[in-house]
Amino acid sequence: MSVTLRKKYVGDRSISKKNRPYKFQLDIYRDGKRRREVIRDLVIYPDEPVEFKKEKQKIAENIRSTYQIEVNNSRYGFTSSLRKRECFIDYYEKVMASKSVENRGGWESMLRYLKAYESDSFSFETITLDWVVGLVSFMSSRLSPQSCNTYLSRLKSCLNQAKKERIISENPCDRLEPIRFQRKQVSFLTEEEIKMLIETPSPNPETKKAFLFCCFTGLRQSDVRKLKWKNVQDDKLVYTQKKTKKAEVLPLSPNALAYLGERGGKDDYVFKLCKASSSLNRSLMKWVEHSELGKRISFHSSRHTFATLLITHGANIYTVSKLLGHSDIKSTMIYAKVVDKEKEKAVLSLPQIFVVKKPTTIGTELEI
Repeated sequence: MSVTLRKKYVGDRSISKKNRPYKFQLDIYRDGKRRREVIRDLVIYPDEPVEFKKEKQKIAENIRSTYQIEVNNSRYGFTSSLRKRECFIDYYEKVMASKSVENRGGWESMLRYLKAYESDSFSFETITLDWVVGLVSFMSSRLSPQSCNTYLSRLKSCLNQAKKERIISENPCDRLEPIRFQRKQVSFLTEEEIKMLIETPSPNPETKKAFLFCCFTGLRQSDVRKLKWKNVQDDKLVYTQKKTKKAEVLPLSPNALAYLGERGGKDDYVFKLCKASSSLNRSLMKWVEHSELGKRISFHSSRHTFATLLITHGANIYTVSKLLGHSDIKSTMIYAKVVDKEKEKAVLSLPQIFVVKKPTTIGTELEI
């Protein structure tokens, strides 16, 4: 890690350097990379007195020494104002490149909004709490609150990494009020609705099989897509969740086994589904339209269906959370609330048998 000082000549290149003015440039070497920074306000002209030139040379050397101290401080773990002046977009892209291809979508979306909100060359020094609040306002006018939270989590993650590297002393996102949003209503199928779909022919039988299989296993679309026969072992699924990267062992009920079909080679896919999620959901909707279901569902509704079926039939929240592969039981609690609402709806739908009359004398009269 070093900082060197060299001359940067300006003006007409056809004129010899001896007769051209020059500025001082700092070449900052760090981690095998070079960054250049010009001292813009310090210009030495050919016709200046020697004393002036020497004084400006001393100023430039003092600046170089200050930068060298900052570079050394960063080497020993101190926050460096030098690094704070680095281009944040460059740093963000470096962190993004370290993420898996599957997780880069949200990072790339956040990058587009960063570039739309600010110039490509802004530094860490620009990122204050007020700046982040302005960014949130900018994004909120174009995105749903849920999407804003999703994209901002990438920015927060990047700034946390910068904090670990001691580029910044605090993450301004930590002081940001969370964006409140109303969760979408959970879309799931009842037992009667599942039976209705089972009896309805589908234009794409493979979609039907995969969807019903997920209704009885709770697999996400991303997991059922990559499911191979080697993952089916002794009436169990042994696989790694694509979203959480956690290894899972899931027992298969007779309902689920009924939709596996004839066993293929160990590296063959269990279900041959169309590649795009949008195409898969369109195929699903065509099947639903052929039925008398009368409601909109997505492929993810199968996962909600599995959870609500388990709770309806007495499974405890902890067990359901483990079967779904949730890392936090709070994510599972939403299904318990859904089932409670359905129970309340069922009770309130009972016909009124007892009519309560207002008391005329003493007590209350009931009519049957």
